[in-house]
Amino acid sequence: MSFHEVQFPTGISYGSRGGPGHNTSVIELDSGAEERIARWSTPRCNYDVSYGVKSYEDLADVIKFARAREGAVHGFRFKDWSDYTSASDGVSAAAITDQTIGTGDGVTTTFQLTKTYTSGATTRTRTIEKPVSGTVLVEVDGVAQTEGVDFTFNTTTGLITFTTVPGIGLTIKAGFQFDVPVRFGLDVDELLDVSLDDYSSGSVQRISVVEIKDEAPVDESFFYRGSQVFDPMSANVSITPNDGAVLAFNVTTTSLEIQLPDPANYAAGGPYHFVTNIGSQTVTVKRSTTTVLTLGIDTWGTLVIGLDASGAKTWYGF
Repeated sequence: MSFHEVQFPTGISYGSRGGPGHNTSVIELDSGAEERIARWSTPRCNYDVSYGVKSYEDLADVIKFARAREGAVHGFRFKDWSDYTSASDGVSAAAITDQTIGTGDGVTTTFQLTKTYTSGATTRTRTIEKPVSGTVLVEVDGVAQTEGVDFTFNTTTGLITFTTVPGIGLTIKAGFQFDVPVRFGLDVDELLDVSLDDYSSGSVQRISVVEIKDEAPVDESFFYRGSQVFDPMSANVSITPNDGAVLAFNVTTTSLEIQLPDPANYAAGGPYHFVTNIGSQTVTVKRSTTTVLTLGIDTWGTLVIGLDASGAKTWYGF
């Protein structure tokens, strides 16, 4: 699996249909009351681009594009004409003050492009990973920055890197255009259902395009591996995905730590590990210096990867 930094033909995407969707489980009780559970932390966009195919030339372009991507194997960039700029309405020209992407701390030089969506008192933040080259505007504390001199940006990740560290408390704002990272749907992967209507035109039944929520590949065996017992655990331990899904620690020494791997290298979700303490001493599960979970004597815990308030992946323990 890889991502091809190529944009789907914009003339065809202009006529597409689709937008963001959520995954919510609704449990209805006999009384009529219900419980709603959000399965995704952020929405996922889905599109049908078949509506944009207006000519045989369009159809030929889609066939070539799908062949080059090997169906659903390789991701690509997609312009959502209903939401492609940092402006609040998604279509107006980007302005340098559109989005606040961070506050200087005197140390950090790299900041992630984001877009916020506000309705009433609720605000949701979207990570922008595919900004369009030549469209990114940045200011620090009201002072416009010059691309290539004061900052650079990565069109494949949406990361802004400053030449000089922004001072403590200085507000960093940005404006930009962006694409959506997507892949073809499994319907296209199985069959691109094309028909020739006459000698000069053609049509296709459906061409689904699905937003890629996490490009980090995870081997299937990651979720189907066995267990391991650390017996005894008399020193700090750093675990890896290959250590097993169920981990038992016979902790015999006080003040020991279990160190987790960097969550940025893995897809958000889980559970990744079920951990238990079968020893006589309490042990802490950490990522770097942050405590994720404390395992008391004869207790269990579950470790998953989620997103924090800034959209970064982080370990959570339950």
